[in-house]
Amino acid sequence: YAGGADGGGATPPGAGWAGQKGVDGTGSGGGGGGRRYDGTSGGSGIVVVRYQIQSADTNTAKATGGSISFANGKTIHTFLNPGTFTTSPTWSSPTTVTYLVVGGGGGGGKATPNNSPWSVGAGGGGGGGIRYGTSAIPGPSTFAVTVGNGGAGAINNFPANNSPSPTTPWQTPGTNVTMNGGTSSVAFPAATVHAGGGGGGANRHSPPY
Repeated sequence: YAGGADGGGATPPGAGWAGQKGVDGTGSGGGGGGRRYDGTSGGSGIVVVRYQIQSADTNTAKATGGSISFANGKTIHTFLNPGTFTTSPTWSSPTTVTYLVVGGGGGGGKATPNNSPWSVGAGGGGGGGIRYGTSAIPGPSTFAVTVGNGGAGAINNFPANNSPSPTTPWQTPGTNVTMNGGTSSVAFPAATVHAGGGGGGANRHSPPY
């Protein structure tokens, strides 16, 4: 999870190529744009909650929420979108679950203007944060799951020169679009677990850097 996508190139005489978008459900950062290409968006995050089941309960879910699968005597709830985890009446209280929480990846930067040689070097977006651990869940329980979006790729309207700060993300004029990835979280009864989004990639503006 959270690996960065390929960046764009800047092959003379100026054609370049586009970076690759981050993969949704991995928290990977978007690739930076090469020359005339915009930065690409980061991949969305993911939340996974897993718990052990008895051999007699093979392929049985004791809760609802997310996409449910089964492997090696465990039930797995995978959230690619926001949702709710709710225990069923058969839930053994308390049950210890294992969780994986990945934030959204940051968007890739853009080099401007198009002229060589100053139009190379935009940075890729950072991968989303990762949290892994366990939490005891009593029954009955219902709690919210949030999945962070990937950050937007930079375009010509984004400010140049520096990466956005986590507290003051860059925005396109008149919009609410940010290059930073969104935070994923799980509001367990004991404590909420957060995984922050990745930062947006640095833009570059001539001259010369």
